[in-house]
Amino acid sequence: MLMIILFLALCTFSSGKKGEKREFTIDYDANEFLMDGEPFTYASGEMHYFRVPKAYWRDRLRKIRYSGLNTVSTYIEWSLHEPSSNNFVFEGEADVAEFIKIAQQEDLFVIIRPGPYICAEREFGGYPAWLLTANPKMRLRTSDPSHTFFIARWFKHLMGQLQRLFYNNGGPIIMVQVENEYGSYPVNDPNYTMWLRDLYRSYVGNAAVLFTTDGPGRNYVTRGKIPGVLSTIDFGPTTSDMEKMYRPMRKVQPKGPLINSEFYVGWLSYWGEPFSKTEIEPIVSTLSKFLANNISFNLYMFHGGTNFGFTAGSGSSDHFQADLTSYDYDAPISEAGDLTDKYFAIKDAIKEIYPQGGSGGVKNFTEKGDYGTIKLEKVISLLKSPIGTAPVMTEFPITFEDLGQRYGFVAYTVAVPNAGKDPSVLQVNVRDRAIVLLDEEEVSVLQYTYINETPLPSTLKARQKLTLLIENLGRRNYQLLSDCTKGLISNATIDGALIKNWNVVGYPLNPEDITKIEKVYEENKNKVVEVVQDEQKQESENGSNDEEEEKINKSENGTNLKLVNGKEKINLKSEYKYKVGSPTFFIGKFQIPEGKKPLDTFLDMSKWGKGVVFINNFNLGRYWHIGPQLTLYVPGCYLRPYPENNTIVLLELHYTHPENTVTFVTKPILDFVPKTENHENDNISVTNLYRR
Repeated sequence: MLMIILFLALCTFSSGKKGEKREFTIDYDANEFLMDGEPFTYASGEMHYFRVPKAYWRDRLRKIRYSGLNTVSTYIEWSLHEPSSNNFVFEGEADVAEFIKIAQQEDLFVIIRPGPYICAEREFGGYPAWLLTANPKMRLRTSDPSHTFFIARWFKHLMGQLQRLFYNNGGPIIMVQVENEYGSYPVNDPNYTMWLRDLYRSYVGNAAVLFTTDGPGRNYVTRGKIPGVLSTIDFGPTTSDMEKMYRPMRKVQPKGPLINSEFYVGWLSYWGEPFSKTEIEPIVSTLSKFLANNISFNLYMFHGGTNFGFTAGSGSSDHFQADLTSYDYDAPISEAGDLTDKYFAIKDAIKEIYPQGGSGGVKNFTEKGDYGTIKLEKVISLLKSPIGTAPVMTEFPITFEDLGQRYGFVAYTVAVPNAGKDPSVLQVNVRDRAIVLLDEEEVSVLQYTYINETPLPSTLKARQKLTLLIENLGRRNYQLLSDCTKGLISNATIDGALIKNWNVVGYPLNPEDITKIEKVYEENKNKVVEVVQDEQKQESENGSNDEEEEKINKSENGTNLKLVNGKEKINLKSEYKYKVGSPTFFIGKFQIPEGKKPLDTFLDMSKWGKGVVFINNFNLGRYWHIGPQLTLYVPGCYLRPYPENNTIVLLELHYTHPENTVTFVTKPILDFVPKTENHENDNISVTNLYRR
């Protein structure tokens, strides 16, 4: 009996303060939080579990606590957990409950932000793309019943994972955000936000505090205010005093604790634009004002991570802006988990009120793997590969969503009608980027909001095969989300004549697809070796044909596209541009040195054109020569130890490194500044392509 009493006492102590009931509330009159009856402020850092390998969650959370911060904040991404309708995933990298439990073990409180709209520079703002086909007329972020039906179903599954983790129930979750910056949304539907508030309350009750986040302007906080929910604001480093910054919010919410729910210690970056950086001194100066005014804050981002795969979103300017694969964000903890000067400046600035915490054992920098240069072999063109979806014949164009495809590429192929002009002009409306091919040879590139027409070669003939290979570069993640269908979104014309009868094939590039490409490589590897040996033997007997080689090198497009059992010889056109003609897969293998564990590393793609890289069937994300990002982060936890092979599969859309090689390096290249020049394979000036 004594043992039972002791056990119960220990259990009570571990889930409460000295055996008291746990309670996290707001004292509006005193303008403060109360944790178990005592005044409380939080210093939080933002980190998204879906941008960091699960194997590294504890390391990153421990580093957050070591800085002195006592809380971690994370969005919860609906699209990750319900990738297809009514198919819910909470295991492995999607085990959000485990992430929260690890945070508690590392002495951190937790703020969750489940949206359902989250922005976060993620594809479709965290919404699952299948909503676009569930009801094409659905009005997102409104009280449209077809919208709220799916939210209610999603929350039933999500909250089943989280309810035991709210503070009053013994867990670390103290705050729960309702929607996300709704005051910035042009469509104001208070019926929706109040419905959403009530949905949250039905699960959270009083076990944690509900709050909203909006910009600091009065219009933002007024439109974003939800009755009965704590209002907070967000802003970056400022020279203004705090009374001025919070004055508009105080007119909407006169009492309650002051909070900056997204204090920007870095900023996002887009393809083709300079890498964003935020200076340290203004950050530290503003933090001192938070501390002096008893303001709780969340540093966004404290650790950014990576938009692996096709999960990066796109911006909201007049012209299309695609978010980088890297979400380094110039954050205090780098993309690879290393501690920066910014980290230590923040740690020092808050130490008087928020001293270093946690269990220690934190490394400032982790060793990176220098795995050298890897030779890649050409395998097969995308359009000839066995991975396409079943062809769909349609009189008029259909979208990705009509195909049931979320990410990747879709090929639209049609026989050219009679050409009427020289040159003939193709006009199309694509989202987001289209490679135009004639008989599977690239002739042009088109891009959403920049260029939607192109002259076709003077050699164009009727019945030639015209293909538009369209890439989804990321659905919009901000505001209206109104142009998020992808593909060929309206009729196409040549010289004004309507093009009909399309053959449509999808290439989602899922893990099963990459496995098939690896199989093609293995099946043809020996055949290629035999052909090369036969060619070498014949050349030895007959002598090399220097004259023919010279003709090839001086050919108009600089390439010889003759196939020999699937192996393509491509000749140098300029310093490092070998055109592939048609998007093509390459494969290479390497081993970690014997006796060494796999380490994090970076894959240098600076001499390739544009494409996607997979390692061991894991999608590292997109690369693009226009920068500013030229390397891809490769987590060591996704590499295989010696003696196993690690397999690189690369889909290149335009041109290769002259020697078909990639190199592993120990430092990232995220701040490459593109020259103002016309890139032949983009058909658009880089400067003009990504202007704000």
